[in-house]
Amino acid sequence: HIEQKDLDIQFLFEIHDDIPTSLIVEEQESEPDDIILCAKLKAYKLYKKYIEIGSEFELNISSKMRGDLGKMLNDRNVLIKANVTFEDLLKIFDEVKVEMVQLLRGSLIRFREQTDYNKVMMIFPSNSFAKYVAVEMTPTSSIIV
Repeated sequence: HIEQKDLDIQFLFEIHDDIPTSLIVEEQESEPDDIILCAKLKAYKLYKKYIEIGSEFELNISSKMRGDLGKMLNDRNVLIKANVTFEDLLKIFDEVKVEMVQLLRGSLIRFREQTDYNKVMMIFPSNSFAKYVAVEMTPTSSIIV
């Protein structure tokens, strides 16, 4: 059994104080003592909100990735009964994040070439955004945006 206090999670990116946190991630689950069950329920809710076809905030990811996640996360009862580790649950959306960063990087590169980029950047104070975001891909490499 993994205790919350035993977890050493290090965030690799700076998030501005004005950016709201996810209610799904922050809310207390009905069984707070069972950390694996809580992680499964959060993964299920995140899947339903962002990954499932037709979801409210459906992310632009490959159909293969969406299908692979759906096999594990689409059915709440199957997920709850699944033999999955806490570490697996922590990493379940890592490939989604990497794909999103890659897609956003291309958009950012194109936007920086537009004349409107400097106009937009002048609107915000220089300390409004993190200077960089590093998303871990493997233990030895990362993406810098």
